[in-house]
Amino acid sequence: MLFRKRGRILGIKPGVNPNSSSIGSDLTVLLIGSTALFFLVNAVDLGIRLWLGRGRKHADDKTR
Repeated sequence: MLFRKRGRILGIKPGVNPNSSSIGSDLTVLLIGSTALFFLVNAVDLGIRLWLGRGRKHADDKTR
């Protein structure tokens, strides 16, 4: 018999492995959370700038 019959995969549980530290699930949460925080901070900054009327002034802006 040259080839043994392999078992089949019964199920997959992402991020669950009792023999490891499960850093994969923690890292995913950190990446998604930091990306969401990045967009939230920029949206709040844009809102404050628009509300206060302090947008970026360009050198060629002659609206004084």
